[in-house]
Amino acid sequence: MTSTPNFAGVRSAAALNTLSALGAGVAGVGLGVLLASSLERVAWPILIGGLAIHLFGMVGRHRAQIQVGQPPTRWETAAYWLCWIAIGVVAVILM
Repeated sequence: MTSTPNFAGVRSAAALNTLSALGAGVAGVGLGVLLASSLERVAWPILIGGLAIHLFGMVGRHRAQIQVGQPPTRWETAAYWLCWIAIGVVAVILM
């Protein structure tokens, strides 16, 4: 008997990947806006929103991978924790 792939889990992981990437992109835009004085007043909300979206997607993807029996590779685990460190550094700088 062959096992059928868990398409819902695969779609969920793909959606969370996209969400994580979108959040990272929005956070990058926020950082760029911080450097542009003409849009400086909207930079903080963009950066904070982007980081929140990225974290939600990153954590969700990490958990979804484990739930479907596909543990992350070593480089994915390293990237996961390096991202948390980078976000922590940004948070400390912003405070």
